[in-house]
Amino acid sequence: MPKLLRKDRVKIPVGKYRAVSRRNYRLFKEDYDNWKQICSSAKGSSWGQKRAKYSLFEHVQKQGITPRIMENSGPATDEGGNAILTQIDKIFTTKDYSEEQLALLKGLLEYMNNVKGGNIDDANPSDIMFTDKVRWTKQGKVTREKPVYGHYATAKYAGYRNKFKGDNVKAVSSDWYSYNKGEAKPPMWQALYGDGTVLGKNTKSLHVIIKEAIDNFDELDLRFDKSTPIPIEGQGSADLALEIAEIKNMFNAMVRDEEFTTAAGNFSTTKAQTVIRNQEIDLQNRREVNAIKRIDKELGGIPNDIDSIFITMSRRQMLNMAKKVGWERYRDKFMAKRGKKKDE
Repeated sequence: MPKLLRKDRVKIPVGKYRAVSRRNYRLFKEDYDNWKQICSSAKGSSWGQKRAKYSLFEHVQKQGITPRIMENSGPATDEGGNAILTQIDKIFTTKDYSEEQLALLKGLLEYMNNVKGGNIDDANPSDIMFTDKVRWTKQGKVTREKPVYGHYATAKYAGYRNKFKGDNVKAVSSDWYSYNKGEAKPPMWQALYGDGTVLGKNTKSLHVIIKEAIDNFDELDLRFDKSTPIPIEGQGSADLALEIAEIKNMFNAMVRDEEFTTAAGNFSTTKAQTVIRNQEIDLQNRREVNAIKRIDKELGGIPNDIDSIFITMSRRQMLNMAKKVGWERYRDKFMAKRGKKKDE
């Protein structure tokens, strides 16, 4: 198996286990940095907030992601979107992931899926409601209003403010607002859920960036760390383990080697333990991966392929598996050999 380059290695928690893999984190960092740069360079006037002294990115920090996501998937804080984006910054630049970070990412994706799907009221920027003045008298008395969604600076709003309030309001793009819920594409929506551009500049939305990052995590091939070996224990685990070629070959080799038979003719679990503890087991195919996932059912829920593992087992299990591959107690034969060595 090719050795992972240090620059490619990332550490990933898998329940109670530690694993390493190779991840194209540079690609996700580039996507996120591009999104952040475009949103940060968009000042208030460019997204229809003339008086705002903050950028679209800062607007997302303040309002774009609800603090509710933090209750389930992140540190206890009341900083809302700012705290979440700080965590995302770390995730897209780190090579050592924590369970909390991965939980935050997955929790945020679930939340954003629900928002985009219309399952959470008043959370989608496309559905933020304003009241638009659509009819008025010659003197400027408003006689009719109607709900508008996405952005308040409609053509009607600008016309009214400029004529009767002496303002110089510029109407925003008609794509940014709609009189029908779910149709508007304001800048906040473009940044969070858009279809490839923010204010006319090419960038994936934050929703797409997070989804692709999680998809990448789920597709990683994992190599389990020596410090967290998988225990071969429980009913049927010995037979399942012996379905893995390298484990079976390892036991066959120990059984045939007289060094693994003690002077009393017993299988040397002490020597076997040293070999087992230090042997990295490469999994060759899907059947072998499934065997490990059946041994430890907690692994059955992960979508990833597993490239290699370390294992551990009790001395009793070692003897059990040795017998399953043909070991027998060779007391007479071994003692005869031992006696011959003494005579020599």
